[in-house]
Amino acid sequence: MAILYPRNLRSFVRRDPALKAEVQVYDKLAEILDDKFYVFHSVRWTNVDDQGRETDGECDFLVAHPRHGILIIEVKGGVQISCDREIDVWTSKDHNGKIHTIKNPVRQAISAKHQIKKLLDKSRDWPKRNIQLTHGVIFPGVGTPEAALGLEVPLELICCADQLSTGLRKWVSERLREGKKDLTVKPLGDDGIEALKKIIGDSITLNSNVRIAIEEARIEYKGLEQNQLEILGNISRVQRALIEGAAGTGKTVLAIEEARRLATSGLKTAYSCYNKPLAFDVKRGVYKHDKLTIAHFHSLCMTLVREVKYKLPSYEDDDQLYDHVLPEALFEIMSEHPNRRFDAIIIDEGQDFQDHWWTAIEASLCKGGKLRVFADNNQNVYGADRNLIKDIEAVPVDLTSNFRNTKSIHKVASKHYKGVETRANGPDGMEVSWIAAHNTVAKIDTCVKQLVRLLENDKVVQSDIAVLFNKQRTRQEFLNQIEERKLDIRTTDAEKLKGKSVVVDTVRRFKGLERMAIVLVVDGVESQQRELAYVAISRARAYLCVISSKKDQKWLKGEISG
Repeated sequence: MAILYPRNLRSFVRRDPALKAEVQVYDKLAEILDDKFYVFHSVRWTNVDDQGRETDGECDFLVAHPRHGILIIEVKGGVQISCDREIDVWTSKDHNGKIHTIKNPVRQAISAKHQIKKLLDKSRDWPKRNIQLTHGVIFPGVGTPEAALGLEVPLELICCADQLSTGLRKWVSERLREGKKDLTVKPLGDDGIEALKKIIGDSITLNSNVRIAIEEARIEYKGLEQNQLEILGNISRVQRALIEGAAGTGKTVLAIEEARRLATSGLKTAYSCYNKPLAFDVKRGVYKHDKLTIAHFHSLCMTLVREVKYKLPSYEDDDQLYDHVLPEALFEIMSEHPNRRFDAIIIDEGQDFQDHWWTAIEASLCKGGKLRVFADNNQNVYGADRNLIKDIEAVPVDLTSNFRNTKSIHKVASKHYKGVETRANGPDGMEVSWIAAHNTVAKIDTCVKQLVRLLENDKVVQSDIAVLFNKQRTRQEFLNQIEERKLDIRTTDAEKLKGKSVVVDTVRRFKGLERMAIVLVVDGVESQQRELAYVAISRARAYLCVISSKKDQKWLKGEISG
């Protein structure tokens, strides 16, 4: 049996219809090749050319043998493969009869072959020499054509369903020219295998498909949800509770569920938070209930102002309106109209509420009513001198388990956290991807490439991705590039959150929200703020790519102090 990398395919890979052809080839190669062969599946890399430009590459399979050399294999699934030679377009028809445009598999394999050779030639562990380095294409779902598909696709280059079933070993042998002597071709050698493994370990991510990582994380998180909700049962008889925890400990999930439970029990309940997009997102995701009001704090104030036709006093600017005028109006309205009060109030993002707002919240609660405040306890961001327990006279409850982030992402976010120790209960996940770019133009260009790569190569669905910026100006320039390049990418913002779209917004507006995959662009010295780093990094559930200068990168990694 061949030596396989990875040794076993993940369960989600085997269940994914889009990867059925690759799974079939993986299993067949494992079966027909002996342990002198090394089979690497789903190989991706970034190489740097002589001009310092980065080029990305990938191949479905890399088969290596110390004596026979290297074979690059590209696999294309489907029950019908077609090539229009006149316009050079390849298509694949799936089992449902749907036609998909696919990349030219031969050119993909040729490109991968040359890039692998360049990486190998750069290795200090392997003396450069001429080896057998070839390529091939496998179509597991179609029969062998009667004639070549063009000059670049002779019949011997491809392996189809019948040959895959009974003649794959022979095809591999013929592609590697086993037994055919050529004095100019040297063996790859055991040193070549070791150099190749080291190159792959250093420069190539094996089986690092982001969509696969996302789906695996989604499955693991689902199993944790029930454990996460148990804490609500523990505080059911507590009149006032302050539930504190770091980002990712499930505060919003618990707050929403508590609001739903209380409203369902017949209590007139209000869920309120600080961030407007978060309130909109919660409202979209919660089934409408006549006992439940969902609104961000200032919207709650303004709604009541309009309903009772309360006349607001004059104010100088928006800061005065939101910081003082509206909270004071809420206090007066609730004092004059006690029938407007709530039996239960759920406050999310309690750390963002100013001290004097709690007077208005107290006035909005019926006597003996239930108060639940969910707050972040990161002392690095929100300080250690605030005492919400004293302010609202609540029983403290600490959340110590992270249910949002993979262990890899949690490790980075923890560099910017100081408070009650938190452990990550999710999967290990992919390592955080750090990409250095020296100016705004380079950062935007890199960001566009990374987004395209997630969508086209990794097949991540658009609604699982958010692209976040620390500056509104950089965000707008990114959107301009998407439009100028005529990319087929649907975008939305944190407030609208249109379905099947990539969220593109600032970190501040995305606070309280999350996505499976986050591309974070840090542009400028504003990055050196604990809140930005802490909030931005902790938004990603399964995959995080950070694009910044090298200096900001060191700070974000926690290697230097801010």
